[in-house]
Amino acid sequence: MASSSTPPSPLDSSPREDLWAEWLEPLTKWQTFGLYLPGIKQKDIDKIEEDKTGVESRKMGLWTKWTGVYPPGTWTDVISALKRLKENALAADIEERLRKGKVFEIKSPPAVAPPPPSVDINKLRRIITEVIRTNYATFNKI
Repeated sequence: MASSSTPPSPLDSSPREDLWAEWLEPLTKWQTFGLYLPGIKQKDIDKIEEDKTGVESRKMGLWTKWTGVYPPGTWTDVISALKRLKENALAADIEERLRKGKVFEIKSPPAVAPPPPSVDINKLRRIITEVIRTNYATFNKI
């Protein structure tokens, strides 16, 4: 008997670095938020503050530390930490993005080379015809 399996929820996925940076951009109380994440200790916050300058850099340092010390971390953990911090609007925004599948979107498309210039088929035919006519004897021997 085949069992039906439910696809995993985006809420249960690990936060990607790019989405962490983008979605937590409004967060200013990163230290307290970090302490609400599983696996993060005050010494980790102190070390990040010592090593990094600026709120954005420190939040990214927090992501690096958290994903290193707590690999099973999920967006649910992030949302729970935001709710404990009373950042309910930000938590709701992230939860909504996840429910709408935004976790799978790429913010900006990768750079793509411009298409090659269009080929003038008639000009190409004339060139091929000229090459064949000029070198007919050579082609005839092949």
